[in-house]
Amino acid sequence: MKNLSAKTIRVRRTKWSVGVFDLAELEARDAIETYKEILAHNFAPSLNLLYSLEAAILGVKWTELSVETKNRLRKVVE
Repeated sequence: MKNLSAKTIRVRRTKWSVGVFDLAELEARDAIETYKEILAHNFAPSLNLLYSLEAAILGVKWTELSVETKNRLRKVVE
């Protein structure tokens, strides 16, 4: 998936275990739901993974997400 770094690629097995194989499946679930499912599988992803998932949906780099978007995502998962 576009926007996912080499470090993020290492969690592919995690994403696969929650049924996210491509962008369409990620969009269908959304970044927050996918992130929460990864947490439920006893993985400890960073917020950067959440940002990367959201950015992949939006088609931008995670560093291009607005502060407001990052704050919204962070609040939802805390």
